[in-house]
Amino acid sequence: MSEHRSDGRRRSDEALRQSEDRYRRLVDLSPDAVFIVQAGRVLLVNPAGVRLIGARDASEVVGKPVFELIHPDDRETVLGRIDEVFSGERPTIFQERRYTRFDGKIIDVEVASTLYPDPGGPAIQIILNLTDMWFIGHISTTALAAVAAVATLTSWQAALLATIVATMSWMRSTAP
Repeated sequence: MSEHRSDGRRRSDEALRQSEDRYRRLVDLSPDAVFIVQAGRVLLVNPAGVRLIGARDASEVVGKPVFELIHPDDRETVLGRIDEVFSGERPTIFQERRYTRFDGKIIDVEVASTLYPDPGGPAIQIILNLTDMWFIGHISTTALAAVAAVATLTSWQAALLATIVATMSWMRSTAP
């Protein structure tokens, strides 16, 4: 009977390990930023979160007080929402908020948070993604820079650029 129980325990442990591995891969490969926050500090951040806030690597973020990442004007509201999540009063919905990158730039993000079971105590999982307004602003800025650059071209440079663009367009249209 003891051998049967230990065999069952091994299968259970292996299933748990596989589940943890799948979750880790899912979080690490997610295009959305994922943060786990416990006791007001970042416990875990995925690679997308590192990129979103402009850190070099996760070690710059882990252990950091979460309020330092939140725009000063949004801190009181966000910290209140975090308390509501811990108390179970807050449903999981996306809200637009502002966060501050390490380089000081303000980013508009959609944020959702939910309770996260952790043996170390109460924690929440926060998921962030850039809002459509950020993409629109980024594309507009890039387009304006391109228009300004084209305006300074001489006539032969403009003709060369037009030829390159036309050739690339033709190559895309004839590709299998």
